[in-house]
Parts: sequence; structure tokens; C-alpha cells
Amino acid sequence: AVRRGGGGVSVAVTVSGAAGAPYAMLAYPDVGLGAQGCFSGLALCAGGRSLLGRHVRLYHIDPPGHGADADAGRSGAAAPRYSLEDLAGDVADVCVHYGLSRDVLLLGAGAGAHVLALYATAPATPRGAVLGGLFITPSATAAGWAEWGYGAALCAALAT
Repeated sequence: AVRRGGGGVSVAVTVSGAAGAPYAMLAYPDVGLGAQGCFSGLALCAGGRSLLGRHVRLYHIDPPGHGADADAGRSGAAAPRYSLEDLAGDVADVCVHYGLSRDVLLLGAGAGAHVLALYATAPATPRGAVLGGLFITPSATAAGWAEWGYGAALCAALAT
């Protein structure tokens, strides 16, 4: 577990793949899913004998409240609330904890894709820290002008 920058709560991280792999990939799940539920097939595929397992070390990030022991010790207190920017800050804390400073690949689904995009475009993220990203954000309806504009702004920010 990695302590959040603000203290107190920790973020669960499951690491798989070869320790000496030349690439690191951060995987962030959608709301309500943990790393095991959202990316379990990828973790199984990244076994030591696979090509992915030899070349990519996977860091599956479980947001606060989504880990295996999320309900432990809550005792009726209200669950804390986190903004997407707070969660993107957690990604930065994970990178610092594991020494991931260059050429990190990002894989996010749903809200996790949004969190990783915020991390990638944050002014505090070092230049060259993110090699690329795969953001999976399915939508049940056709995108409107707001979604198109937001996507164009993210692409422009990633290009700089």
C-alpha cells in the first residue's frame, strides 16, 4: 500500500510482471471495480513466461475504498470524498513510491481513464514521465459538443 500525499488513507497497488522489465504500466479501474475485477485478465496474461510479463511491469492501482479491505475499520463513519484531481495526485504518489519517473504507460477504464488523463496533463507531472496511454471510456449515448470539446482539449494538452 502507498500512503496518500495528504496522509491517513493508503492506496492499494498490486504489482505483477518481471521486476527488471524495461517498461512500467499503470492500470486504473473504473468506479466500483478494483484492479482484480477490471484488469484480472491482463494480470493473468502478464505471467512470467508471456511476452507482456517479460517486458512490462504492471502496477494495478486500487483507488481508496476499492481495495480488498476497503470496508475494514469503517465503523459507521461517512466515507471520505475524493475529487478526480485528488485521485490523480495518488497516481503521482504511486509513481514516486515505486520510482517511476520516465516512459510510463497508462491504461485506464471509465473514471480511471479520466484520472490517468488528469495525471498525464497535470503541470506537476514531469516532462517525459508518460510514454503513452490507452484510455477506455465507453459511453451509452452519442458524444455531444461538450464531449468533443473536452476530448480536443485533452488531445491538445497531451500534444504539448
